Amino acid sequence: LIDEANGAFGVEAISLVSESAIEVNWVAFNKQGRTQAIHLAALDEEQRTIVGPALIPDLKIVRFDKETDEEYDVFFSKETVKQASELFLKTHRTNNHTLEHAEPVQGVHVVESWLVQDPKVDKASLYGFGDIAEGTWMVRAKVENDEVWQKIKAGEARGLSIEGYFIDSVVSMSKAKKAKKDKTMLQAIYDAVVRKFYKEA
Repeated sequence: LIDEANGAFGVEAISLVSESAIEVNWVAFNKQGRTQAIHLAALDEEQRTIVGPALIPDLKIVRFDKETDEEYDVFFSKETVKQASELFLKTHRTNNHTLEHAEPVQGVHVVESWLVQDPKVDKASLYGFGDIAEGTWMVRAKVENDEVWQKIKAGEARGLSIEGYFIDSVVSMSKAKKAKKDKTMLQAIYDAVVRKFYKEA
């Protein structure tokens, strides 16, 4: 959640990363105006424009707390995604970017930002994001930094990841335990196999 009254202002910057938590890579414009996966194609030096999702609503992102030895999911509601996208523009953070959530970089600018209203007719589908969820925050960025562009071309950076200040809304432990008792056989198999795989990864 974003709590403006208490200083939780949402997205402070967008990071260019090798592995995005939302597991969706960006695409880039080539000279003919077509789009290609950035890590699979040689790109036109003149364009230097990337397009991709910054936040996808209700997408469960598995996290593991080493201190408590517990696994949990993080997700953002449609309302929070909308609020985050609006505050990002309102607070003039379109030039705030980092590499791998560590090194601040200059010369990367968000030049377009929109929320997907209808995945079937939204322009995100023109860029190859046909299965993107309604309410997804899409951004288009211009990369004028030569060093960053070379990293993108080399496949060292392939997606977008947000960084900022949020507050948690946590499901109580009593509800979580009750849900486990009502688990279906399919859910039990998923927890035993798939979640174990993600935990190990």
